[in-house]
Amino acid sequence: MPGYDIFAWIVLVILVTSAIGVFCIAGWLPGHIAKSRNHPRAQAVTVAGWNGSVSKRQNHCDEPLGSE
Repeated sequence: MPGYDIFAWIVLVILVTSAIGVFCIAGWLPGHIAKSRNHPRAQAVTVAGWNGSVSKRQNHCDEPLGSE
């Protein structure tokens, strides 16, 4: 395996690992901040944080049901 292939695999692994890390931090951080500040709805903020990181539309939780 040439050196370029090894380098390409290392870069690919780093990029995939970084993308997974950013996804996990984006879902975890809002709930963590809410819990550390003793927010009354910390569990809801945690769920909304993970829901927002998974969904394509970040603000769909704020819309009434059935809106388009």
